[in-house]
Amino acid sequence: MERIRKLTPPRVEWIGATATGLLIALPLCYGNGTLFGLHGEIKPSQYPAGWYAADRALLADPHPGRALFLPWHEYMAYSFVQNQNKVIASPAPTFFSVPIVSSSNPEIPGAVPPSDPDQSAVSTLVQTGAAGDWSRALAGRDIKYVLMAREVDWKSFDFLRQQPGLNLVGDYGSIVLYRNSLFT
Repeated sequence: MERIRKLTPPRVEWIGATATGLLIALPLCYGNGTLFGLHGEIKPSQYPAGWYAADRALLADPHPGRALFLPWHEYMAYSFVQNQNKVIASPAPTFFSVPIVSSSNPEIPGAVPPSDPDQSAVSTLVQTGAAGDWSRALAGRDIKYVLMAREVDWKSFDFLRQQPGLNLVGDYGSIVLYRNSLFT
């Protein structure tokens, strides 16, 4: 053993150890983007306070049923998202404490929209707009609440304030909550 040490100068050991360390560190730092948030493209984001207030209002109902989440897009940009690209799938189903009906239509040309009865019924309502009988149609789908986030094209749903059977529970700034009075 002593003979081997005499043959290998200490400088060669140091160079070998440094080279090995660099060979391991470089792919971790530059090759694996999922470490360190895809090189700064993904950042932690805080949900707006209004979303928490709306969730508390839903939880205050002993039988909240299901809630519809609008705007009716599977993917859209959210103002509170701090990522470099703010377009994400709807976070509503995982955020709110009640079952959420949200769009599962990726809105890609040529892609067939979902044929689920809830998806079809709400898509028809969205296309009909203010002329639709929202409260009756939603009650038929067992939807008691409507959550309308003030994101992207939310102003196109402003007619909900005048819809018969939809009563404003609260305007929380970033999100508005309506109760369907026809829900039984």
